[in-house]
Amino acid sequence: EVKAYFSQSISYGGVSLALLYMNVISIGGIMTSYLLSKGLRLDLLGIWRGVASIVGMVGTVTYRFSSNRTSLKNTAMWSICYFLGWVSICYCALLFLQDDYNNDDNGSVKSNSDIIGINNEKDENDTNTIALSTLIVGTCMSRIGLW
Repeated sequence: EVKAYFSQSISYGGVSLALLYMNVISIGGIMTSYLLSKGLRLDLLGIWRGVASIVGMVGTVTYRFSSNRTSLKNTAMWSICYFLGWVSICYCALLFLQDDYNNDDNGSVKSNSDIIGINNEKDENDTNTIALSTLIVGTCMSRIGLW
């Protein structure tokens, strides 16, 4: 049955669509739980989900415009590069996002401020806010490249 499926010319498009829906780069359930665990307020999360939906619609219009103006191959190439660029920004934001606690070798819990030498909690909160904002904006903007 698998051989019959992959012998059809459209099979790779179906596989790529299935992989697209397995993507976690969206403000869905997993991202919502993560953002809430990092302290993002529910009202801001709702606003960002609305922005992500609007950006997804812009991506649909952009795809239609681009595929009519250029070839489908060129549209696919720029959208993959666009998506990769924004996902890379999201990844960098995650590198700067600080966890609340880390364990040392003895099993005791140390705060990040003790580990990296920051004594001011305001600096840590500002870094987390910027990193979360960058993560959300990158996630929203990457949606254009997916459509």
